[in-house]
Formats: sequence, structure tokens, C-alpha cells
Amino acid sequence: MRGPNGGFFITEKAKKLPVRAILVAMGESEVLDKCVLGLNKCSEIKPCPMHVKYKVIKAQIIKLFESKTIQHLVNEMDNGANLISN
Repeated sequence: MRGPNGGFFITEKAKKLPVRAILVAMGESEVLDKCVLGLNKCSEIKPCPMHVKYKVIKAQIIKLFESKTIQHLVNEMDNGANLISN
């Protein structure tokens, strides 16, 4: 929800959600499951040229989005370790 000064307000319960929940809320969750080259027919049976190598990286990205919580992001921003801006 939009905050009073243009930022965002989030409940304590929502802060415990994984970052992937943001993608789900925005209707973008399939971005983590798509072929890295954007090919519709890429699969285990008929892989694209990047499939085998990217499969390992994709698994790591999915794990990151599912294990890092929104609270982790908030903490990193509060500590000055990371910044989110336009």
C-alpha cells in the first residue's frame, strides 16, 4: 500500500513473505520459470542453447527469491547496505 509520503507501507505479516510474493502480486511470477532466451518451446526434451547451463543459475535465482524475505530487504535498506530508487 502507498505510504503517506509516496513510499510504501507494509504490514508486519507481509514483511515475512518471500520476495517471490512481490512477483506473484504483480502477476509476474512466471518470469522465474521462463526460458532465458524467451523461447516458448524450450524444455528438458528440446532445450535451447542456454538451457543446460542456465538451469543451474535459474534454480539459484528461484531459491533466492523464495528464501529472502521482504524483511531482509527492509533491513538491508535500513542498514544502508542497499538502495532501491528510480
